[in-house]
Amino acid sequence: YSFIIKGDTSLTTEYTDVKPVPTPVSGMTVGDRVKLDNGKQTVEMNLSWSLPEGYKLLKAGIIRTYGDAYKDSLTLENVDGTNIKLKESVLTSAEGNYAFTLTMSTATAVNDLYAVGFIMYQNASGTITTQYTEVFASPAGN
Repeated sequence: YSFIIKGDTSLTTEYTDVKPVPTPVSGMTVGDRVKLDNGKQTVEMNLSWSLPEGYKLLKAGIIRTYGDAYKDSLTLENVDGTNIKLKESVLTSAEGNYAFTLTMSTATAVNDLYAVGFIMYQNASGTITTQYTEVFASPAGN
């Protein structure tokens, strides 16, 4: 660091031995819809994550639904295979990227799509945690 001091100032140096606690990081992107010649649409979703040393990834994936009714219920506990669906990655690495391309039929493509990414991990002391991304929307007609 560099700085300029203009005027009378006293500086005090302080040090700490407290190290920052590393935390798991995850993020997701949802691309624009691509219209196919047969009337179907595709949308690509990418989930990425990075875990600190000593953490173990148990599972990762993307949870999705169509329409507003379930957009605030996108958790593993609510996956029912009908209204809320899950696409799980096979990766179990501490760092990774899961790309999933969803193909929507002409019947489902007219609906807004909502999705979240999740990672489930075990920390160094054995505690299991599920971390969700924010909810992403892919509006119909996008």
